[in-house]
Amino acid sequence: MILKKNKLGILIIASYFLFDGLFISYQLANKYLTGQHTVVNLIYYLIPLGFLLSGLGLFMQKGWGRNVAILSCFSYIYLGQYKIFTFYYGKHDTWYLAKGITTIIFAVCLLLYLYKKSIRELYPDSPISLIIIGFTLSFYGYSQHSGNTIIDTFWASVAIVGLAITVKGGAQLRMNMGIIPQ
Repeated sequence: MILKKNKLGILIIASYFLFDGLFISYQLANKYLTGQHTVVNLIYYLIPLGFLLSGLGLFMQKGWGRNVAILSCFSYIYLGQYKIFTFYYGKHDTWYLAKGITTIIFAVCLLLYLYKKSIRELYPDSPISLIIIGFTLSFYGYSQHSGNTIIDTFWASVAIVGLAITVKGGAQLRMNMGIIPQ
């Protein structure tokens, strides 16, 4: 069995990420093949890939899997905020508001579970994945410009968080290599 310790929560979360990633990938492929393809942000296409990698990495108990799962939870928070903004600035349908709030609450619960000490101990440090995730976030956040102060501030904060993640990954890498004494 891939899981060393039988953690039911990890099994459920990993399965959820795998099925959600497959379902979103199917939806995107179906829209593309039927000609309903719309131009959207690149992150919209990368989210299913992140979900699939999260589920696979959590099943295999890899450190990068936990890191990508945490990033996927933040993607859920981003999607929840997007739905709430759609409610306020667009359609004024309470379905968007309810779905956005539910998505954010779900993501926060997943984050709290993944940050539990007993769960963190199941997964080894993965500084390389932290560095890659950090660089990706910082470059993506730095390159986004919309002309709206609130949205630009959000993307600037994403770039800063990405730099912090990169620095943390670099410190873990140096510590693992023995360059920095523990």
